[in-house]
Amino acid sequence: MARSEFFDVLVEDGGRLRRARPGETGIIARSGHIPIGYYKDAEKTAKTFVEAEGEKWILTGDAGTLEADGTMITVFGRGSNCIESGGEKVFPEEVEQALKAHPDVLDALVVARRTNAGEAK
Repeated sequence: MARSEFFDVLVEDGGRLRRARPGETGIIARSGHIPIGYYKDAEKTAKTFVEAEGEKWILTGDAGTLEADGTMITVFGRGSNCIESGGEKVFPEEVEQALKAHPDVLDALVVARRTNAGEAK
């Protein structure tokens, strides 16, 4: 997906959101003509409709990386599908891409499983 004035990746930096720099991974967001919020749901509105660098954005919930050239966004999938591994966030799509890059692998599907403690691994 192309980065534009209306689609970008937002990252948290010192408790504030900002537009991503090339190579950074964050949450894909949309600006421009967006709703003002959810009807009678201030909590959900505050989590989804955010401000970054003086602009209003709606967070899509999809994780993405701003590519090195700064013009394209690679979509990894839903942040809710993210797996915590050794303190790092791992997206199943990233693992699938790495597996499928091997010449002996035709296809791959990565899913999380819950541990006894309830963590996704």
